[in-house]
Amino acid sequence: PFKVCGINQVSRLVKDHKHIIFDSKARLDSEELKDLAETVDTLILPTTPDALALHGLLLTVAELKKLEIRHFKALLTIVPPLPNRDGLQA
Repeated sequence: PFKVCGINQVSRLVKDHKHIIFDSKARLDSEELKDLAETVDTLILPTTPDALALHGLLLTVAELKKLEIRHFKALLTIVPPLPNRDGLQA
């Protein structure tokens, strides 16, 4: 079982839960990104290895760096198997 909440509730729930998984829209605005990053240990940025998704990831990473947020990791998902090389190139 798990609790479902919105972005505005995350900061209140973080003190009562060991792990919180937050699913957001594809691109948070700068203020939302900053608020979320200030309340978590690690941001995991899932992306598929296609050009459009990677472009969005790079924009998010640029914004995180601009905000001086360094505690994030990218996670490639839905990676096609070899011989397709999209995952390796990403």
